[in-house]
Amino acid sequence: MTTKTDYTDDEWGLIVAAPGIAGLAVVASDSHMAGTSSEFDALVHATKDLPIPEDAEDLVLAVRAEIREEDAAAAADIEYMGDSGADADAEAELLDDPVERAAQQLGRVAAILDERADSEEAAAFKVWLLQIADAVANASTEGFLGIGPPQVSGKESAALSRIAEALGADAPDDAW
Repeated sequence: MTTKTDYTDDEWGLIVAAPGIAGLAVVASDSHMAGTSSEFDALVHATKDLPIPEDAEDLVLAVRAEIREEDAAAAADIEYMGDSGADADAEAELLDDPVERAAQQLGRVAAILDERADSEEAAAFKVWLLQIADAVANASTEGFLGIGPPQVSGKESAALSRIAEALGADAPDDAW
């Protein structure tokens, strides 16, 4: 099991930002005033309250401890808007597509985890990130004035699929 000391400062910063990056990608994919506040609430609560995967317990607890004093969206802010590692033209394109930008960042997280953590821990942490994104997508209602059952929009579903792809994580069978 890995913790903060197993990563460089830059790697750790990106791992701590990952829950917020995953959640914000969903929010940005289909933003509407009725659901945005409930989606931000879901991001904060999912990051703090989702069950901890046994195989990534130490890593998730370390990430939660790091962001305890701020919400997940604030923790993601620097890295979410930071350098994606792409060339200047590709960087400009990514700024126009927040889901793809998040996917690039989450792909970097996946690569770091694959390199430094054992396969079970890496897989469990990636699934935890995907569960956070899924909780955000399911947080708002899509009906008239936000009245109606929770529903994942087509854009949110596409964002979730792109997040899963970037992480190399399998979506649940009953997923979006």
